[in-house]
Amino acid sequence: YVKSSGKLIVGGDADLRGTATLSGAATLSDVAALKFQTETIDEAGALSASIPVSILDSTAGAMAVTLAAPASAGDVKVVIMEVDGGDATLTLSNALAAGNTYTFSAVGQTAVFIGTASGWAEISRGSGLANAANAFDGPAVATV
Repeated sequence: YVKSSGKLIVGGDADLRGTATLSGAATLSDVAALKFQTETIDEAGALSASIPVSILDSTAGAMAVTLAAPASAGDVKVVIMEVDGGDATLTLSNALAAGNTYTFSAVGQTAVFIGTASGWAEISRGSGLANAANAFDGPAVATV
């Protein structure tokens, strides 16, 4: 690395581990891929609030999962149904507005949340269907 005039310049590969905080403007250029840590959930239990992407696999049948309150404002959580062997019901702690229970019933259904100081806010839901009549129907939402 080269540090000059208050700038850190990294040439070649860089692997950041732990917590990296960027403040001000940050630019990623010539990025071939941006990858997020994932977890696969295949039984009832809790989704990690600190792992950004949870992949649901209900091969063994219907399951109920939970998501605790976000650790901090700005946390992002993406939930995707990848294998459908039965409904996967997600209950959020500290949900804002839309509801606190999401039922994933088809492969490709997604829900994206962002953490606030008060809890999880829904950003989007989708069905995973392309160009179909129900293309924008995501997981069903209810308040339980």
